[in-house]
Amino acid sequence: VRHGKGKQTLADDLILTIEGTWINDYLLETVKITYIDGSRYFGHVDFAMERNGPGIFYRPNGDVINAIWHEDEIKILKSITSQNNKVTIINENKCRIVYSDGLIYCGSYDHHFLPQGHGKMMYPDGSLYLGFWKAGKRHGYGFYVGANRDYYSGPWYEDVKHGIGLCANYGVQVLWIEWEHDRVKNIWHGYDY
Repeated sequence: VRHGKGKQTLADDLILTIEGTWINDYLLETVKITYIDGSRYFGHVDFAMERNGPGIFYRPNGDVINAIWHEDEIKILKSITSQNNKVTIINENKCRIVYSDGLIYCGSYDHHFLPQGHGKMMYPDGSLYLGFWKAGKRHGYGFYVGANRDYYSGPWYEDVKHGIGLCANYGVQVLWIEWEHDRVKNIWHGYDY
């Protein structure tokens, strides 16, 4: 009968070692599990040794998953950190993603944690996009303000301006411009400031 702190090595297809505190051959909730593939888990388990409750899972590729677990599956995802970005779940419809290159996104997301639906992207140079996204690209109606405070308000298609939109260079003039895949097709003069 195991009793007290210890480390157990298993002849298992999945788990290599388990560290924790046993009482009468049962593990207390918080453990450290090292898996055969090199991944690790720190958190709560149930009697069947499945992740159950709050815990952090470290993948061999560097990803870190902070979640509430139930029967070895993610029940409530709190955050994912990878080599490329950190995703923090705000609620089931909204997240915040901080990318390694300094971009910060806040808004709706898809199952791959790419911007999807409505959201806001802040760029390292101070520019900002507020609008609709599809599969991580600006797509649909959106408003972009550049670092120099020029702006564009209009349709986007797969991350480029496409359609008729309102453009303004800060403090000088406003133009209606028709874009075709990020290239100017027609210009209609608006007004000067």
